[in-house]
Amino acid sequence: MINFFRKIRQRLLTENKVSKYMFYALGEIVLVVIGILIALQINNWNELKKERLKEYQILMALQKDFRVNKANLDRTTIWLPQLMDTLAKGLTYIGKDALQSSEQMQNTITYTSYSLTDVVDGSLTSVLSSEKLELISNDSLKYRLTAYPSIVKKFQKQEALLENYVLEKQRPILRKYITLLDIIDIPSEYKPGFAQLKKEVVKSDYKGLLNDREYQNAIAGILIQNSLLLQYANEIIKETELIIMLLDDTLQNNPYYDSN
Repeated sequence: MINFFRKIRQRLLTENKVSKYMFYALGEIVLVVIGILIALQINNWNELKKERLKEYQILMALQKDFRVNKANLDRTTIWLPQLMDTLAKGLTYIGKDALQSSEQMQNTITYTSYSLTDVVDGSLTSVLSSEKLELISNDSLKYRLTAYPSIVKKFQKQEALLENYVLEKQRPILRKYITLLDIIDIPSEYKPGFAQLKKEVVKSDYKGLLNDREYQNAIAGILIQNSLLLQYANEIIKETELIIMLLDDTLQNNPYYDSN
């Protein structure tokens, strides 16, 4: 092909057809430019395909993590109200005569637990700490992803406050009045010997516990902290659901998405 064009140029120069030669040369330049533009366009298409594939992989990883978070948070919002009901019932026992206490009452007043939710953030951290965020084509999704860590941080800070209330306020008071043997769960095969052991150790002082104002305040504080945690959990669930919806929409617009 190159030899063919060279022969045409030589023939035009030999025949001294300068004007035709200039016109032909201009045509050659145009063809070269068109070829370059086509090559650039093909290269751009290939790069775009690579970017869309990377976006697809990023979106799939994020979708998996956020769905796990949604499931974990849903379990938390189911369990927290049950925990709060137990704490509220425990408050009604404060000040009552220990002689009237039942086993159920003792279990309720000494109930000590708290919730820590596993919020998965591996994929999100990877996206936010690199240039991967720019590969996401949905601007609303990028904004939500960027803001999500601050919402999680507020939620986890509240979890830490609750944990501190239980570990540093409630349990020290419990240790002062209640023997651990009263509240630990013993396997059934060991219960006969365990019952005898309980008779031989220092007994729990439920009367002292039921009349301890500091313990009353500790339970009330834990109840308040759980109430705030439930509020933050519902907030983060709403944000998680919105991000999942945006992820789904963005995935459906990705050429590599397969609805099957």
